[in-house]
Amino acid sequence: KNKEYTTVLLGGTMSGHKFPAMLIFGDKGVKRFKIPVPENMKVYHRPEGSWIDQPAFLWFVRNVLDPWARHMPADKRALLIYDNCKAHFSPEIEEALLQRRIDVKLLPPYSTSLIQPMDLSTNKTFKAHIESEWDQYQFTVAQRKLTRTGGFQAPSREDKITWVSESWSQIRPETIKSGFKPFDPLFVNQEEEKWEQEQKVAMEGLLDEEEAEEGNSSEESDAEEEAVGLVNLAGGAINEMGDYEIYYTEEIKIEVNLSKGNH
Repeated sequence: KNKEYTTVLLGGTMSGHKFPAMLIFGDKGVKRFKIPVPENMKVYHRPEGSWIDQPAFLWFVRNVLDPWARHMPADKRALLIYDNCKAHFSPEIEEALLQRRIDVKLLPPYSTSLIQPMDLSTNKTFKAHIESEWDQYQFTVAQRKLTRTGGFQAPSREDKITWVSESWSQIRPETIKSGFKPFDPLFVNQEEEKWEQEQKVAMEGLLDEEEAEEGNSSEESDAEEEAVGLVNLAGGAINEMGDYEIYYTEEIKIEVNLSKGNH
């Protein structure tokens, strides 16, 4: 095979704290690692492959979120924001979250680019750091570890642990916090005013018919309008939730191309 995939579950809080990154290996975890697992990450072994499923997410709740939840003041609860991937739902997961005083708010479809905190602030930067690690690997270690067909040998588990740990350590608290900008009431009001102004211009005929139709007829455009409204509702609700600590999380897939000469 020419490509290899690894899943990492990242998360943080509205105040800028980072949860340990959860790296999912597609193995049984029989062999010991040659290096210690860094404090800023956790490793989960899944024999069926390196992707998220309900048991993996339950493990995340119990082993990553739990230490944070236990340190919450008694008069506070946590609000966890994520998408509606089926791996995030099971009776066991729901019970585990409730036991830790963690409520859930789901993101609406087609809203990822607008209000998913991880996508707005963290994923691109994190992946850029991973790509930098992979580039360095290609031009140093991998050049001495070619397969019989001339491709790169896959990076070791220890390589991946190091890359994820170092890349995650490069993400600053300010980057984490910036992902919550859509839930800031000031930002919400600006987005609502901007949308209302665009509609007003369109209604007055200052936009030609083609542009108006293009901007409002597509499914994505409708979804964006819905998302702006939901941002307004969510932002207002979160602004009133003084007893909440806001968490968010999302899994991302890291892909490396093992064909020599490709990135």
